[in-house]
Amino acid sequence: MSTHAVDWHGSFAVIITPFTRDGEIDEDGYRGVVDLVIEAGCHGLISAGSTGEFFLMTDDERRRVFSIAVDQAAGRIPVLAGTSATRTEDVVSLTRYAAEIGCDGAMVLPPIYIGLDERETVEFYSRVAGESGLPIMLYNSPLAVMTELPARLVERLADIDNVVAIKDSSLDMQQMSDL
Repeated sequence: MSTHAVDWHGSFAVIITPFTRDGEIDEDGYRGVVDLVIEAGCHGLISAGSTGEFFLMTDDERRRVFSIAVDQAAGRIPVLAGTSATRTEDVVSLTRYAAEIGCDGAMVLPPIYIGLDERETVEFYSRVAGESGLPIMLYNSPLAVMTELPARLVERLADIDNVVAIKDSSLDMQQMSDL
């Protein structure tokens, strides 16, 4: 059971990350995207998720877009940080940073490309949730990460303090029904 009471509902936009022609983050463009999703009626946003191309950014760039999103949203909607990475230590570090700067939560894939078993998956999410203190949105994307979060495992993960939500990209309608 979560130690956080969250009021996450409705649609959360996983926002794009605009870059300049020379490969730098386009801060003005990013701020504009944040405003656009708020004005469109989204109930929350996720910074540096898959759509935001987190896998092409350095950790410093990810920290920067988290900060910009929190600043620009200015409390109008919840901001979640996409803190997924291959190494658990990197996920924990990014998630702690997100907590420090005022993100409302983090969306977290299992470690990318490793293929964890259920015990390892529970240990991973327990560590991330425990060491960050942020509400955690599980992210099930088995095609991308080689680890699936079936309903029976999600039930176990939901017992971890701070695990409060799930984004399921499994494309499995039975999975959605089971959840």
